[in-house]
Amino acid sequence: MSNERGAAFNLEGQTLSGGWRVTARHYRTDDSTGMKYSVCYHLVRNGQKGFLKALDLSRADKADDFALALEMLTNAFKTSFENAGPREWIGCLRQ
Repeated sequence: MSNERGAAFNLEGQTLSGGWRVTARHYRTDDSTGMKYSVCYHLVRNGQKGFLKALDLSRADKADDFALALEMLTNAFKTSFENAGPREWIGCLRQ
C-alpha cells in the first residue's frame, strides 16, 4: 500500500531542476487506468506546460525483498512512462 507521506506525494509547490515549478497534483478519476505506482503532477516553466510522473517508492518499504520490489516498481513505471501521452510531457522531464 502506498504511503501518502512519501516524497512522491509531496512535490506540489516545489521547483525542480531546470526551472520547472510543480503547480498541482493530478488526481486519479474513477475511470483512470494508470497511476498505480506513481503520482502525477502538472508543471509550468516560462509559460510552457508539462507533466510529471513521480515514482512512488513507498510501496517497496515493507517488501520481503526490497531490491526485487524496487525492480518491479521501476519496470512498471518504465513501461507506463514509455507509453505516456504526448512527447512534450516526457520532454519536460529531460531538460
